[in-house]
Amino acid sequence: MPDRILIIEDERITAADLHDTLRDLGYVVTGVVSTGKEAIAEAERSRPDAALMDIRIQGDMDGTETARILRERFDIPVVYLTAHADRETLDRAKKSRPLGYIVKPFQKSELQANIEIALDAHRRARKSMERFQRLTDVLSAVILGIISVDQIGRASC
Repeated sequence: MPDRILIIEDERITAADLHDTLRDLGYVVTGVVSTGKEAIAEAERSRPDAALMDIRIQGDMDGTETARILRERFDIPVVYLTAHADRETLDRAKKSRPLGYIVKPFQKSELQANIEIALDAHRRARKSMERFQRLTDVLSAVILGIISVDQIGRASC
């Protein structure tokens, strides 16, 4: 099953180009939106595997705030695609913990590499977290299940 990507981009020409490029690369585009509010609604509706997002988008929320919400609420990794690579923008972007950062104009191969690396890293992190949770559950059950008894079967503290 192909990976599903949500595009958050407020420049129509760039959004259309991204849509076509992602489809050519074999991805399913779940939606193309231009605001953080639309991105959150679309993520809730379509549950994409990843989001490709500009940092400066229309609306009250910028891309970094939107990315934080997508990660925290829906566990969706974000790859930024932006024309801005200044120190202030990079520092803001890092706080939202993206799994990729591409500076426009982009190359098709660079886009694909960033998306593939982000998806793989996210899947590995998710599996690791699931293993950690299973281990924690087992250890909790073991701790709760151990009772010390003496030779005649009386519990002792």
